[in-house]
Amino acid sequence: MPSLQPLTLGRADPRRIASVGSRSAAYIVDMLVLVFFWTVLILGLALRFPGQLPTLPQLGMGLGAWFGTQWLLFSIQEATLGGQTLGKRFMGIRVINAKGGPVTPGQVLVRNLCRPIDNLPCCFALGTILVGVSERALRLGDRLASTQVVHEERSPTMSPQLDLPADATPAERALIQQWFVRASSLVPDARDRLTPHFEAWVARRWPDRLDRTTAAPTPSSAPPRPHRDPADRNGIHRLANSPLARAFRFTPHD
Repeated sequence: MPSLQPLTLGRADPRRIASVGSRSAAYIVDMLVLVFFWTVLILGLALRFPGQLPTLPQLGMGLGAWFGTQWLLFSIQEATLGGQTLGKRFMGIRVINAKGGPVTPGQVLVRNLCRPIDNLPCCFALGTILVGVSERALRLGDRLASTQVVHEERSPTMSPQLDLPADATPAERALIQQWFVRASSLVPDARDRLTPHFEAWVARRWPDRLDRTTAAPTPSSAPPRPHRDPADRNGIHRLANSPLARAFRFTPHD
């Protein structure tokens, strides 16, 4: 029985690419967390050493520690939270690799080592400009690490309504349900690449399902490729008109 884990999504749908505004808002949220941490730390040091001003070497060490904690804040969160920080999660965006899969710890390391350069001359100005002029909204760290920042795919909160085979095992029922949940959010080229494999499994397991609901079109009667409605962000309508949807009487939730 085939498995849908892991799914290779391919390049992100251009409509999912996170905008400069979304990324900037996420960055502001993350920096507020960092500023709060440093405010508490500085107040604690001021109370511990009242009346003492820092020396130039101490200021230099403090500046290095500022960038170090910033790098740790972003790197640890992105590596452990699936490409997200608190700010990115708040804004519904995440870092993925350039091919559409999960970001790796090595990519997180590289993209965040470039953060001081993207931060030049201040306030992440260079990174914001690069994101704004790039077709795929890539800052320097994204280019070197082969990553991109995208809006999260919104999967249906409820299982789709399906006419599942009576003899399907619990694992098979879960697999069919997950196919319709996930296939609706795949970009078209990835869905077109994966669908024949899933159809082949269904045809072997329940041949009557596809045989009675679909017929191989002749060249003269082949239906035109369905028009993709720009408003249909998750491909629900296209999926609902597929042979697999008719085989299982798929009814998407609104």
